Amino acid sequence: AQDQVYVPAKRFVLTENTDLAGADIQSIFDTTIDGCEQTCLADDKCMAMTFNSKANSCFLKSSVSEQKPYQGAYSGWVKPTDPAILKASAERAADLGFLSPDDLASALSQAQTLANDYISGDRTADELTGESADSRTAGDIDSANRYMAAAINLTDSSDQWTEFAQLLLDLPDNQTTDRYSDNLRALNASINAYLRAPGKGAQASALFVMAKALEVNSRGRDMIPALKLAQSLQPRDEADALLTDAMGKYGFNIAENSVDSDTANPRICVTFNASLVASGVDYATFVKLPESGLSVDASDNQICVSGVQHGKRYSLNFRKGLPAADGETLAKDTELQLYVRDRQPMVSF
Repeated sequence: AQDQVYVPAKRFVLTENTDLAGADIQSIFDTTIDGCEQTCLADDKCMAMTFNSKANSCFLKSSVSEQKPYQGAYSGWVKPTDPAILKASAERAADLGFLSPDDLASALSQAQTLANDYISGDRTADELTGESADSRTAGDIDSANRYMAAAINLTDSSDQWTEFAQLLLDLPDNQTTDRYSDNLRALNASINAYLRAPGKGAQASALFVMAKALEVNSRGRDMIPALKLAQSLQPRDEADALLTDAMGKYGFNIAENSVDSDTANPRICVTFNASLVASGVDYATFVKLPESGLSVDASDNQICVSGVQHGKRYSLNFRKGLPAADGETLAKDTELQLYVRDRQPMVSF
């Protein structure tokens, strides 16, 4: 895991219609802008590049002496990532055990392609964040998130990644053409924010937005560990309220129940929305039975109570703390009133 790449070591800041004059170290023809960038990033001597989109030619440079207007040219400067971020990224990624390797790979891809998706031009980070704030105030959330992404290319700042994720979530219907894609990009941005977060406050902020992004990506159950981690880092009232709501909607609980009454030995079964611990847990201690003579058996995601009788009503209480295999527990006592009806009449030969 320590060898896994979670954050790019270097990135580009791009500008349009600009040619860079300087010490050329390599010229490549019949290529693409992506190929030009990747070749530069792979060369420790390359500090900048110019890509001529008309001729599909690439010029790698060890230094830049002058920049001049040139229609159809894209130029970029290499920006190294803060070594402290690179060092901490593996530890940060390990915190996010509720995410999949594909989630982390998708976030890395977003960071690697952000410069091409949102060209920063010759504006400063302060100018871009100011334009983002002005656009948000004016209700133009789409422009606000574009300015914020362009600023991230310059700063790679955790709080700006968090803001970018929130802006994507806030896009109104009339300012998005692909809600699914925007929701996924918001999740990726929140992951990038957490991987770069310098302290507990920034980490908690990233996780709070990540939880909201998980919900709109139909992953409500993953909200719970994200919010629990956020609260362990820096408790906040808004995160606590969202956690309570998420546990009620998506937390470990009883999904359904059934009564097997058409057998000689009836039983009551409850099915949970997650697997139970395979071994080492006595689930009978988590079920309050109304009378003696009843037995409790657990397997997979189901607990069954045997020994019940036809024609009787039973009150079963599943106690708070009943554990699931993934470490979640039942958040509160759950009482069920169930009736074991008589067997259906039957004649057989």
